[in-house]
Amino acid sequence: MSEDMVLNFLRQTRVPTSSFAIHLSDHDNNTFLLTCKSERQIDQLKIICHPEMKKYSIGKPDPLFFNSLFELAYDILMSRVHVQLDGEVDLSLKNHSRCMIPTELLSHL
Repeated sequence: MSEDMVLNFLRQTRVPTSSFAIHLSDHDNNTFLLTCKSERQIDQLKIICHPEMKKYSIGKPDPLFFNSLFELAYDILMSRVHVQLDGEVDLSLKNHSRCMIPTELLSHL
């Protein structure tokens, strides 16, 4: 999935996206950055691409894995993944059910 597809999805969603943006790292083509904006700080959370597994991960030391950037962005937008930026990055799943993507959104991929 390309960065453009993620950006197109973020533009189409009705969920406010002013709190974060996804973009490619300038230094590594396999790394996307999720820029999180809070009232007190702006931090960058790395999204690592694992080509051998065909997955993306965020968080350390126990990363969360996603099948696509679309799934990752969708889970964040639907508040299934909670990103807390306070000192160390803390990622936790709020809803352990699988991400169900509406078919009308799949037509844009």
